[in-house]
Amino acid sequence: MYKRILCLFFIVCLLASCSGGIKKIGSKPKGTGTIGYSFGEPFIIDDVKINIKKEESSTRYHTLRAKQGYKFFIFHISATNHQGESIAISPSEFNISSATGKIMGAFKTEGSEKFLHYTVLTQGQSVIRDIVFEVLSSEPYNELTYVPSFAKKRKITIHFE
Repeated sequence: MYKRILCLFFIVCLLASCSGGIKKIGSKPKGTGTIGYSFGEPFIIDDVKINIKKEESSTRYHTLRAKQGYKFFIFHISATNHQGESIAISPSEFNISSATGKIMGAFKTEGSEKFLHYTVLTQGQSVIRDIVFEVLSSEPYNELTYVPSFAKKRKITIHFE
């Protein structure tokens, strides 16, 4: 009699553990997909600490002037590499999306240390730069998307508030 109850209890425990009822506490998700964050909230992806802050949008930025009917969205980006290998960060990994589905890439700039260019960071190195988007003034933009080349199949989305 006791052997049957013990055997039944053992089978119930096995079924409960196989159904995913037990989860590891404190484990970090290693999955893929979209991850949502807020501006100014630092986040870490594969041992790379990144912080993105939204600046005021305007028609002028340093020596740049937006075309007629356009404005600049400016983002201040800082990244620190804590990985054991070099990583690359590029403005082509960023874009912004409008409420109507329009997607715009970063404004291409050359020769200025203020703007983010293709940058390789070795372990322990940091970069602090601005990234600029020239967008239609009449179009409502609502999110920034970052798809880092060093973190395969990950997409970071930050919604404007």
